[in-house]
Amino acid sequence: MSFLSISSLDFNMGFSVSLEVERSEGIGIYGPSGCGKSRFLRALVDLEPSEGQVSLDGVSRESFSPPAWRKSISLVPAQSQWWGKVGEHFSEESLRSFGQLKLSESMADDDSNALSSGEKQRLAVLRAVQQ
Repeated sequence: MSFLSISSLDFNMGFSVSLEVERSEGIGIYGPSGCGKSRFLRALVDLEPSEGQVSLDGVSRESFSPPAWRKSISLVPAQSQWWGKVGEHFSEESLRSFGQLKLSESMADDDSNALSSGEKQRLAVLRAVQQ
């Protein structure tokens, strides 16, 4: 059994996607602009309507509530959305991880609109993996 199993995932692009990903395996998705890469990823994380079978470690996506599914499988877009203070987006444990990203813990008190693009990207990855 694969860790991530996708069978005939159809997200209205004129084709469907099927693939198997083992635990700790990485894959790349590439293609020309407009071919459906982002739509596929949004459909996978249940942010866009789709049909087909998706399971994580043998448990179907339908067995999860949408928030639980999105906590189990995350999408970090090139331009993530932020609002309010930076610290409002993170647990106390995650705030202590800022140093590993070459960011100061004191930025938790900063307005998220003041973040640079690079800071937003690093923080978006942390936000996606925090428990």
